[in-house]
Amino acid sequence: YVVIGKRKMSPRTFQAILQKTVNRYGTGVPVVIRGDREVLHQHISALTDVCKTVGIWKVKFAAIISEGS
Repeated sequence: YVVIGKRKMSPRTFQAILQKTVNRYGTGVPVVIRGDREVLHQHISALTDVCKTVGIWKVKFAAIISEGS
């Protein structure tokens, strides 16, 4: 699943939201993909594929450091 704010959603819903955003603001909209050590690479890759599909090219990555790490 994907979380925007505190709202969980499917990758399909995420893509729909990104598409609406691109339609309104263009493809220069920045996206930050954050994950911790538990997130599998395939999930991050799926999100970058969604960004590519809707034409977003400003993608940054951030790592979350968990307490106790």
